[in-house]
Amino acid sequence: MALQIEMLPLMARDFHRITLSGPLVNLAAVPLTGVVVPLGFLALVTGLVWQPLGKIVAVPLAWLTELLLHIVQWFAHFPRWSYRIPGPPWWLIVAFFGVAVLLAAMTRSKQSPGHKLRWSLYAAWATCALAVAVFPFGSRWSKGKLEVTILDVGQGDSLFVVSPGGKILLIDGGGAFGGFPGHEEQQGVDPGEEAVSPYLW
Repeated sequence: MALQIEMLPLMARDFHRITLSGPLVNLAAVPLTGVVVPLGFLALVTGLVWQPLGKIVAVPLAWLTELLLHIVQWFAHFPRWSYRIPGPPWWLIVAFFGVAVLLAAMTRSKQSPGHKLRWSLYAAWATCALAVAVFPFGSRWSKGKLEVTILDVGQGDSLFVVSPGGKILLIDGGGAFGGFPGHEEQQGVDPGEEAVSPYLW
């Protein structure tokens, strides 16, 4: 869980998504992965030595892998636990990791720091994490000029317009990558998610 919090700014910057269910998923996924990976190596080795034995070992491996996938997919069905967010400014990322480094150095130090300093750093770190998660900053789109961006969404183009007054208009947010309606659902491709959303965030 601590590692996921540490990765929060990088996930927001590179993937523009915050996943609240991550710690809960890991509570089940990490122990299962600790069994699946060694069992996979065992199935590989035994299969090289004697294939029928490798198939026997692969049976529980397949069950556990299916269980792991079902757990992850079950959590993925709760859309409110995962949401899009703009990338944080560079100074916030520097502040987040800077405070984290100070806390780590303080923990390893032989000299015990004062409680006020320690709790002040914890408060600063929590504030940085909260700022990354909620993004309390203004829009990155500049006012005073007209911006028109054309995005390829498969069947036609999507127009992203920013007016001089700061109003934003998105025209045609998605199409069919495969060339006919419904094809993206069959292929599991969402033009809005794959083409438009990365540009917006």
